Amino acid sequence: MGRKENPLFSENENLCAAWREHALKKDGLKVRVGRWNIPGEPIIILVDFLSFLL
Repeated sequence: MGRKENPLFSENENLCAAWREHALKKDGLKVRVGRWNIPGEPIIILVDFLSFLL
C-alpha cells in the first residue's frame, strides 16, 4: 500500500485490529486505520484497492 507520509494522518494499529486482520486474511484487503490530525480527530480507514484492479 502506498505509504506516503502525511502529517495529518496518524496510524493506530489498535483501532479495528480484529476487523483489519479478518479483511486481510479473508479478502486480501489491505487497509490502514488511524485518525486525522484535525479538530475532532475523526477515524479514517485508507483502503488499498490496487490488488482488486489488476
